[in-house]
Formats: sequence, C-alpha cells, structure tokens
Amino acid sequence: MKQLDIAASGVCRDPGESVAHHLVASLSRSARVRQSSLHMANDSRLFGPPQAQLLIVSEGAGDEPTRMAAATAVDAVGRALLRDDEWLLSLRSENHEEVAVQLADAVKQAAHGLPGTQSDDDNTALNPHVSLTAALLAWPWVVVAHVGDSAAVVLRHGSPLQLTASHTAAAELVASGRVAEAPDADSPLGRWVANRLDDPDQMAIETVVDELQEGDLFCLGVSGVLATLHDESFVREACKAPHHARRIADDTIDHAKQTDDRPSLAVVVAKLGDHDDESLYAEADALEKDQEQTNSATPSAPPALEPALAEEETRLTPETPTKALDHQR
Repeated sequence: MKQLDIAASGVCRDPGESVAHHLVASLSRSARVRQSSLHMANDSRLFGPPQAQLLIVSEGAGDEPTRMAAATAVDAVGRALLRDDEWLLSLRSENHEEVAVQLADAVKQAAHGLPGTQSDDDNTALNPHVSLTAALLAWPWVVVAHVGDSAAVVLRHGSPLQLTASHTAAAELVASGRVAEAPDADSPLGRWVANRLDDPDQMAIETVVDELQEGDLFCLGVSGVLATLHDESFVREACKAPHHARRIADDTIDHAKQTDDRPSLAVVVAKLGDHDDESLYAEADALEKDQEQTNSATPSAPPALEPALAEEETRLTPETPTKALDHQR
C-alpha cells in the first residue's frame, strides 16, 4: 500500500544570529465529544481522514524580534487556514489555482500580524529578514506560497527542480536584466534577501502549483540546505536509495552542516513510500530508538520562546512541529 511518508529535520548552531523552524501537520475534520453514553471520555476527539498535509519552513535572521517573528509566522499560517475552510472546498473541486490564492492569503495574514521587526541594523550586512515557504500537499498535487530565500525543491529522477524563485538581491538583478549572470550565492548580493515576510507592505508572495510524480522527493528547505538539495551526487543518492523520509531529511541536514556555514538549517521531505516494505519500518524504528537514547543522554535545552497566543485548542509551537492541526467545522 502506498502512503505519504513525511519527515522534518533541523539544527540551530547559533540562535543569536538566526533561527529556523519547520512544521508538518495533517489537516483533517474533527469532532469534540462533549457528552456520550458510549465509552468515550468527555472532550475526546473523533478525526476524519486527512484532507491535506501542511508543510512549512521558516527562518528569522538578525535581531531578536526578527528571530521570534519566524516562529510566530509558522503558527499564524496554520491558524489562518483553520479559520477559513475555503481552501478545502477548492481542493475538493480540484481548483488548485484558487487554493494557491487562499494559501497566499494565509501567509499574508501571518505577515501583517507580525510584530515590528525593523532594526537600526537594516543597512548592515546582517540584513534582518524572515523567510517562509508553506505548502499544502494532497498527493499528487502540491500548492506552494513562498517569500524570501527558502525554497520548494522537487528531486526527480536524480535531478533537482526548484519550484520557487530565490528572492535575493542577486536574483532580482538577473530577473530585471541588469546583469546576465547571477552573483555567487555566498556573495553579499546572493545572501541579501530583498523580498521579506517581515516587510508586508512591500513583499510579493510567490505561488506555485505542481503535480508530483511517484518517486519524487518533495522538499522545503531554508537557505542553508539549498546547496545540498542541488548537489548532483547527493540528489542521485537520495532519489535511488529506499530510505524512509526521516533518514533523507537527517542526511540532508548532515550534508548541509559540512558544506554551508549558515547558523540554522531546516528541511521537510515528503515522498510516496511503500509501507509494505518492512525495511522502511525497521529503519524508522532504529532511528527512533537512537534518538531516544540521544535525548536521554543529553541535557534538555531551555524551551524556545513561544508566540503569546491565546487559542489553546489549536496551539502550534516551534517545540511541537508535528502536532496535527484540527480542522474544525
């Protein structure tokens, strides 16, 4: 039986410079049990099948308000989709362009709800900014909304296909025709983010609709993992290896740690996996046991700052990136 296999991974090497976040959530209808004569506890929930998967990566680089805004934005996009189910109706009618409009609107609401992040260092090489790439995945269709220097990338037949553009100053120079060849990605222009989520009055949200193929690896990544997702040898190995999505996500971060100096990394990987293959289950179980042993041997880190949000029932935080969003009617 074929089934979506989705996993995320990330690392933060210098939280004082930038912070990356990721989210994987199933969007489904749910019912809360208030009272029942059946063997159901009050306030338990009944869930319908997932309608779509919500995948997000974000990065906040610069001063503390900007870094906090990256977490707030992830939370806010999820909440915006829960408040309005128009995207679900459009998805059911296969009106994917309309879904793209509604996802972009959720990103826009998140941007306008961010606290002020402008700093006195705006003209320095630091370039404070928030980038965010969000996707609604209902196989085989994926709808993406994107702002900044993160990206959506499909790894297909051993080759990378970047679905979204890089919103850096270098990319804008090429798009405008002012230069024929883009400056190096690691140059100041290559790292200067010109289209930012934390500048909602000036930002432009890019949307993409794509039909995935069996065997594709659909990836969302912040800027620090994009070189890895375009590395030909890494991509060939990732596409041909029968690994679980979690293994691929972890391998992506490990590779990026060795090849990129950016302080924060995050990636989400989705594939159509064959869950009848017991090797995938065995690999996932082994990885989980390794992680449990690591967690028990490592002192717990201080909790990350959470957005001050009041609606506890649908709370999403950076600490719980895989918590399901309950789509309520």
